[in-house]
Amino acid sequence: MKKVFLSLLGPPGCGKGTQSALLKTYYNIPHVSIGSLIKKMKNDQSSLGKEIRTVLQNGKLLSGKNVNYLLGKRFQENDLWNGAIFDATPCTIETANMLSSVLQQKNQSLTCCVLFQINPALLYKRVLGRLIHPQSGRIYHRTFKPPKVQMRDDITGEALIQRKDDTKGILNKRIAQYMKYKEIMENYFQKKDQLIKIDASLPPNVVFQKIISSVSLALKK
Repeated sequence: MKKVFLSLLGPPGCGKGTQSALLKTYYNIPHVSIGSLIKKMKNDQSSLGKEIRTVLQNGKLLSGKNVNYLLGKRFQENDLWNGAIFDATPCTIETANMLSSVLQQKNQSLTCCVLFQINPALLYKRVLGRLIHPQSGRIYHRTFKPPKVQMRDDITGEALIQRKDDTKGILNKRIAQYMKYKEIMENYFQKKDQLIKIDASLPPNVVFQKIISSVSLALKK
């Protein structure tokens, strides 16, 4: 039986996190965020921990070898074999091959890679206006989804923050890093007939429905 294994790729702020949360609930499968796996290691004193801190500070891309290590550790938790959403990975051929090899152990394969496409101007507006409730991870936006009380979480009333990496300088670096691997991975998944392109500028509910429809078609192949 085919199970749902999705890769979500796109520039920072394109909506991968929002869609991951919706897809996780819809398919009842885990959401694997490379960003979250990286941040869990940020206080680690190993050489990997030090490299990760540099990545977070400079908006650089973690090496394929280290991403493979983090993913490998995550698979050891044994809750991913019935399906999973891989947020912002694979972004190298090395990691794509590793993921394919791991899934083949259970006679599974990646269902599809969803590539989020968005106008850069809208991307900057989304990211630079983003606000976070650090305790829960709830996301607001100064323009598109403002809190009821300025800079306060709607549920707890606690203070909202802007992420340290949600600045124009860091965003420029992150977009540049994304563009380095975008075409390579797009071609990789296109050749494997696993690529789905989505207009991420559409309303979140429309994007969600388009993903669901595309995944349904992919499962029938």
